[in-house]
Amino acid sequence: MYKLNLLTGVLLMILSTSLAQVNLPTGKAEFNFPLYSYTDGNRLSTAVSLNYTGGNGIKVDEMASSVGLGWQLQCGGVISRTAIGDPDDQIGRELPDYDAIGYGRMKHTYERNCMPMSGWVPLLSTPATWFKHNAQTIADREQDLFTFRFGAESGSFVIGTDGSILPVEDTHLKIEKVEEDMSANGIITTISKFVITTESGIQYVFNDKTLNRVISYSTGIPVQFFKDVPYANWTFFLSKTSYRLYNYYSVDNWLLTEINNPMTGKKITFNYDSYTLDYIAGEDATQSVEQVDASNSKEVVQWVQRRFNGTVKRLRAIQLPNNAAVNFTYYDNDRVDLAGDKALKQIAIIENGVEKSGYVFNYQYFSKGVIRPFTYSFPADESGNARLSLQSVQRKGMNNYLDKPYSFSYFISDNVSGWVPPRMSSSQDHWGYYNGIATYPYDNNFNIYKNCENLFKERQRFVNASATAKNGCLRTVTYPTGGTLNFEYESNRAYINNAEVLAAGVRVKKITQSDGVDDTKLITTEYKYVDEAGHPSSWGYEAPLYNRDANSLLVVPKGLDFYVATLVYNIMPNVISQGLMQMGRATAIKSGEMASKYAGAALQINLLTTIITYMVGKIIQPDGNQEVSKTTAISYSSHPAKANLLPFLYKRVEVYNGTQESNIGKTVFTFTSNEDFPLFVPTLDAPYSSRSRAFLPAYGLTKAYKVYNKLNEPVLEVYNKYNVLVLEHPTGLHGSIKCVPSMILITNNDNLGAYMSRIAFFSDAYYAITGRVEMEYSVEKKYGIGDYIMNRTDYTYDPNYFNVKKITTTGSNGDITEKRIYYPYDYNIAGPLSQMKSNNIIDVPVSSETWILKAGSQQLMVGAQIMDYQQITNGDFKPVNVYNLVTDKPIDQSIVGQFDATKLKWKDEYFKTDISYSYNSNGDLSQIVEYGTAGCVLKDDRSESVIATVKNAGLNDIAYSSFEDGALGNWQLSSSAPSMIMTDADAPTGKKVLLLSSSSTLSRSGLTQTKEYILSYWYKGGAVNISGGTVTSSVSVKTVNGWTLNVLRVRSANSLTITGSAYVDELRLYPADAKMVTRCHNELMKVVTETAADNNSVYYEYDELGRLKATRDADKNIRGFYEYKDHQ
Repeated sequence: MYKLNLLTGVLLMILSTSLAQVNLPTGKAEFNFPLYSYTDGNRLSTAVSLNYTGGNGIKVDEMASSVGLGWQLQCGGVISRTAIGDPDDQIGRELPDYDAIGYGRMKHTYERNCMPMSGWVPLLSTPATWFKHNAQTIADREQDLFTFRFGAESGSFVIGTDGSILPVEDTHLKIEKVEEDMSANGIITTISKFVITTESGIQYVFNDKTLNRVISYSTGIPVQFFKDVPYANWTFFLSKTSYRLYNYYSVDNWLLTEINNPMTGKKITFNYDSYTLDYIAGEDATQSVEQVDASNSKEVVQWVQRRFNGTVKRLRAIQLPNNAAVNFTYYDNDRVDLAGDKALKQIAIIENGVEKSGYVFNYQYFSKGVIRPFTYSFPADESGNARLSLQSVQRKGMNNYLDKPYSFSYFISDNVSGWVPPRMSSSQDHWGYYNGIATYPYDNNFNIYKNCENLFKERQRFVNASATAKNGCLRTVTYPTGGTLNFEYESNRAYINNAEVLAAGVRVKKITQSDGVDDTKLITTEYKYVDEAGHPSSWGYEAPLYNRDANSLLVVPKGLDFYVATLVYNIMPNVISQGLMQMGRATAIKSGEMASKYAGAALQINLLTTIITYMVGKIIQPDGNQEVSKTTAISYSSHPAKANLLPFLYKRVEVYNGTQESNIGKTVFTFTSNEDFPLFVPTLDAPYSSRSRAFLPAYGLTKAYKVYNKLNEPVLEVYNKYNVLVLEHPTGLHGSIKCVPSMILITNNDNLGAYMSRIAFFSDAYYAITGRVEMEYSVEKKYGIGDYIMNRTDYTYDPNYFNVKKITTTGSNGDITEKRIYYPYDYNIAGPLSQMKSNNIIDVPVSSETWILKAGSQQLMVGAQIMDYQQITNGDFKPVNVYNLVTDKPIDQSIVGQFDATKLKWKDEYFKTDISYSYNSNGDLSQIVEYGTAGCVLKDDRSESVIATVKNAGLNDIAYSSFEDGALGNWQLSSSAPSMIMTDADAPTGKKVLLLSSSSTLSRSGLTQTKEYILSYWYKGGAVNISGGTVTSSVSVKTVNGWTLNVLRVRSANSLTITGSAYVDELRLYPADAKMVTRCHNELMKVVTETAADNNSVYYEYDELGRLKATRDADKNIRGFYEYKDHQ
C-alpha cells in the first residue's frame, strides 16, 4: 500500500483550486467529479466519482472506457495482475499441433536458471504450421505483480512460490487469497478470490473475475512483395500473424464484490453483469534484416495484431445497508468503437425503492478531425475512426428534473495535425502518442509494409513539436452555472547532454478559470517546469530504443531438405478496465507500462525475429553438415526496453498566480527525485527484465515549497525530509530470472545433443524488493520583515506497524514538545484492545501524551488523553470513556511515571473521566457526558438523520417526534396507530401529523420519577389526555392555522401515556433544565424544519436538486431566497 506515514493536511492547505487541477510532478491535468458517497459511521464506506485520467495525452492505441476516452469511473475496487511471463498460478499443459501452455511460477519445480532447450529452433522435414516448446521448457520464471485499488487504498504485492503474499509497499493490510480448481469452467489459473482486511478491521472481498482467453499466434510464411521503387540487391517479405482461440482462460482482474464490517455484520455489495469482448488491442511490427551474401540482403517484416478475447464485467448496482442502492444503467446499443460494450447512461441513487437523485451521461464520437453525434450512423469506411467521447454529465433530481450540464470540450480540429486518430493508427511517436505522420490503407502488402515501417523505424516515430499528443485531451469544463475551467498544454521536455529534447506526452502549461458572470475577470495560473537555470527539470528520460542484433547458428544435416519450425507464442494484452476503477498515486507513477504487452511471449518473439529470415522457403544442404553463423539486424516497434522504463517526473515546478510576466505571487515546488534516492538500476540492459529499478513511491513527493508575494519576497517556506527503507528478499520464494537467447541454435533433433552447448543466453536473476517511505522531519519558516520564525517537526515510526509513534516539535526559541502515541498493539491487556488487534484494528490511537523536553534529560508531562475502547451493542469497538490528565502545571516523569503496557491508566490518581460516550444499536453516538454535563443526539429509526439534539439531558430522559416517516424518536406508538399518521399541509413542523384515537396512543417509559419534565406539542381538533405523572402547569402559547402550541410541566412520572382525539405534531419531552432543538427532514434527508428550544421554527425549502431555495421564519415569512442562474 502506498501510505506516506504523515498527516499531510498542513501541506495541502496552501494548494489553490488551480493547483488541485494539475499533478505537479507529472504535469498531468486532473479533473475529479465526486458523484456519491456513503458511510455508516462505523468505518463502512464507499464512493463513486468521475475522474479525468487523460491529462498527459491520449495514446493512439488507448481504448475508451465506458464513460469515454480519457475518463474513468472510480468506484468499488479491483486487484489486477500484470503477468510477467505466464500467470504465476497457471496450470500448464500440452496442446495439439506442437502447441503448449507454460506452467506458472507457483506451479512447477522452480529453478532460477535458463532452460537450454528454450534457445533451440527445430529444423523439420515437413512444414510445421505450429511449434512451441513443451510446457516445462517454457515454464514461467518471473513473479507477477498484483496491484490493488479500493477506497483510499492503493498498492501492490507479489506472491511467493509457496503461495505467501508479500506487499511491495510495507503495510499491515492483511491480504489473503483463495485458490481452487476452476478447470471445469476452462480456467487454468487457480486464484479465485482475494480478501483484504484494512488496518481499521474492514474486509474487502474481491471475488468477481474477468477472464482472458488463451490465444496462440503463429507467424505466417513470409510472402515477397515489391516496393513502388525497386531496391537493387534487396528483397522484401511480409509475414502476417494468424491466431487460434483455445477454450482456456486465465484470471487477470478480481473485482470488489463486498465490503464487510465483521464486527457489526453490515456490508456493501457490488453486483456485475458479464459480457464477452473480442477486439484487436493493438498492432506491432518487427523488421529482421539478413545479409545473404556480400551484395544481397533480405528483409522480412512481421505484422502483429494483438487481440483480446474474454469475459469482462460491468457494474450493475451497489447495494447499501438500510435498503439503499446505487444503480448503473447503460445504453441499449453497442458502442461503435467497441462491439459488445455499452456506454454508461445513468447512475441512480435509490432509497427505499424511490429514486432520489442521480446523474445522466451524454456522449459523442471523435472521428479523426470531426465530432459525430452519439446517434450518428457511421458508414462502414468511417466506423473504424470512432472513439467514444464524454460530452456532458447532468445531475438528476426528484421528479426526473435535470440540471444544466457539466459540459466538456476537447482538443480536435479538421487538419491532420489536429486529428484524434483512429485507434491502432500507425501514426505514433516513440511513446504511442499521435504524431501526424501519413498512414496508408491496409489494402496490399506494400501499404501494410509502410504502416509497419511507421512503427519500427525510429525516424518515423518522432515527437511532433506542435504537441499533437494533446489531441483528444480535455480542453474546457463548463459548469452548470456558466463558469469555465480551461486547460492549455505543451510538450513534455527533458534536458539531455546540454540540449532540450521532446519527451512523452504533454503537460499543463496554463489554467484559466472564469465565474460565468464577468468574463473579464479571469483567474490564470501558469506552470513552469524548470530548474534554477531555466532548463527542463525533468528526470527519468530514456532515449527510445528500436534496434538490436541477434545471433544464430544454423546446422543443416547432410543431403536433406528442411523447414524452420513456425513458432507459436502467446500475447497477454491488458483487458480494458471499462471505467470501473483507476489506480491511485502509487500505481500512477509507474515504470513504463510495468510489463511489456509481449511479457508472456518474450522468449518466443526473440526466437522468431531472429529466425524469421530462414522461413523464406526450404533450407537445402546436400553436402553434409554445414554450420552457418548469422547476425540478424532487428528493429522493433515495441523494444523490450519499453517494458521497464523509469518514471518521467519533474523535480521543480514554478506555479504563478497569474502569468510569469504579470502575477500576484508564485509558489516554487521541489519534489523528490533520483538525486534524493538513487536508482537501483539506472540503465537497463539485455535481457531487459522486469526487476525493480527504483522504489517508485519515493519519487514525486513534495520536498519543499516556497511561497512568494507579488514583490517576489518570501512569505512561507516548508522543507520536508524523507527516509526510504527498502529490503531485498534474496530467497527462492521471491526470486525471478529473465532469459533471452544470445545465440540461437537452429538444427534438427538428431543434431541437438551435439550442438546444445552452443546455445547462450542473456540472463538477469533478481529478487523482490519491498519498502516504505517515512517523513523524517519538516521545517517551516514564516517570513516577516527582515526575519522569520522557524519550527521543526520530527517524526518517529513504529518499525513493525509503521504508524507514527512520536511527533517532536522544536520552536525558534529552542523549546521542544513531544507527542507520543499508542495503539492497540502497544498494550498487553486482555479484552477489547486485544480483540481489536485480533481483528486487525491497529491504526486507531488509544492514548497520547504531550511532553516538554528540557535541557539534559528532564521530561515534563503537560497533557495526556486515554480512550477507553469497549465492544458496543452492534459489535463494533468504540471509546466509551475519555480520561484526561489532571494537572495545573507540568509534572516530572519521575512523579507521573510513564506508559505501562499492562494498564490502560498507569497512574489512576492523575487521570479522571472527563467525557463518556453512549451509542445506539447502530453504533452511532447517542449521548455525551462531558465534565459531568450530559448531552444527547436522537436519530431517526434508520439512524440516518439527527432529529433532535439535547443539552443537559441523557437519552433515557427524552423523546421527540414530528411523525415523519421512520422518526418516532423514543416514543412508543400502539401497533395499529401507524395508519393514523397522515400528511397535513398546515403541519407546524415537517409534513406529517398523528391523529390520536382509542387505537392510537403514545407512551414513554423509563423516566426518572424525581425529575421535572417539559412536555410540549401542537394540537388541533380535539382533546389531548396525559396520564402517568402530575401536570403542574399547562400553558397554551399560541395558535397558528388552527394549531395550538401547548407546553406542560410534569412531575413524579416514571412513564407517560398520551391519548385523546386531536391531531398532534412536534411532540417533545425533556427535563425542565434541558434544552432541545429538533429537526424534520424530507425524502433527500434535507432539513425542512428546525425548531429551537423556545419552540420557534425556521422552515427550509429546496429545489428538485436538493439545493436550498428559501428560508422562512416561524410565521412562514421569507427570510432568505436563493436563485441559481445559468450564464451561457
